[in-house]
Parts: sequence; structure tokens; C-alpha cells
Amino acid sequence: MALLSLSHHAQLSALSARNTLALLPRAAVAVAYVLMKWDEACRTRHTLKGLTDHELKDIGLTRDQAMSEADKPFWRL
Repeated sequence: MALLSLSHHAQLSALSARNTLALLPRAAVAVAYVLMKWDEACRTRHTLKGLTDHELKDIGLTRDQAMSEADKPFWRL
């Protein structure tokens, strides 16, 4: 689109639309990142529930600490 042939108002509208469209991919990436972190938290917490006391000791956690973390809702990071 050649901005030179447009009126001042049309130029501003075109620039505004372009900036808005640039926000959409960034917002999509941000949403995808949050979903990925939530999924990671769910998987990690599920795995914690299945670890033995010996495995928990290896990573420096007690059974109570592991269960406290595992019982958190997925959105609490």
C-alpha cells in the first residue's frame, strides 16, 4: 500500500491498523507461552506425586513439600 497517495487521515488509519495487527502475533505468543508454562507445571506436579521418598531426598524435597507443590492448581506458578 502506498501511503503517499492516501489522505492524512487514511495514512493514520493504515498505520494504526498495521500496529494493531502487529499486536496480535505477540498476544498469541504470550498466550501460547502461558499455556506452555501451565502444562509444564501440571506435568511436573504430577511427576512429583509419583516420586519415591528416596527420589525426593535426591532432589532435596520432603514428601510434605512435594505434596504441597503437587496439590497447587495448574495456574499457580
